[in-house]
Amino acid sequence: STGASVKFNNSSGAGGGGGGGGGTNASVYGGGGGAGGVCGGIIALYAKNLFINSGGSITVNGGNGGNGANGNSAGSGTGGGGGGGGSGANGGQVILVYNTLTNLGSITMTLGTKGTKGTGGAAAVNGSDGVDGSDGTAVTLRQFQVSL
Repeated sequence: STGASVKFNNSSGAGGGGGGGGGTNASVYGGGGGAGGVCGGIIALYAKNLFINSGGSITVNGGNGGNGANGNSAGSGTGGGGGGGGSGANGGQVILVYNTLTNLGSITMTLGTKGTKGTGGAAAVNGSDGVDGSDGTAVTLRQFQVSL
């Protein structure tokens, strides 16, 4: 009997964006940071005869990061800073172990896209813009054909 040992890539959750800094007036707030996306997860299918029909799909997509909020404006002083965009999440992994595979459908594994920055609030001195988040990372399809 033979077997396969697989080490899975790490796929931790994506980070949220940082909040924007406050303005010089007590009533001027920075924008909130965007939320990080949710990871695509892992799907593992083990079958002697694996058949994906023409309408079928296997999907493990990473979630997109949320956008940062804009800082609010001030009449004088400094406006609030924009919030940072959230990071996109890593896509998931699909593991297929089979003797025969017929794939008439689709297998989709995409990474999450970054959230955009919030803009600084307008004032005598405009608040600073936030920073865009980061895109997620590559995804994996692992296929193992086993002779029976």
